[in-house]
Amino acid sequence: MPERSLKAERAGAAKQLRAATASPKPEVVLKTSPEAVLSFLKQAALEAEWTPTYLVSTLGVNHETGKQIAAELSLVGYAEPVPRKRETYRNTPAGNKVAGARHPSLV
Repeated sequence: MPERSLKAERAGAAKQLRAATASPKPEVVLKTSPEAVLSFLKQAALEAEWTPTYLVSTLGVNHETGKQIAAELSLVGYAEPVPRKRETYRNTPAGNKVAGARHPSLV
């Protein structure tokens, strides 16, 4: 009989653990298309520098996702942090090239 109560106790503990670790609602994973990010890079090429907040407002993602996208752009070499400015980036020549951005011409 003690074996049975031990099994029941373990089962109850496992059930409590699952309930404690289960999230109340499923996580929402926001995905941003590569085309949208390249479009942002092209638009950002018109600015001297940009912030993740600008990226968030342009792409319509949450702030955490915007910071992650900015970090990824920096990691692949399409953007670089601006020295002495917190959370501020600028496009690199490689970022402008891949996005198809060109300097405005005076005609």
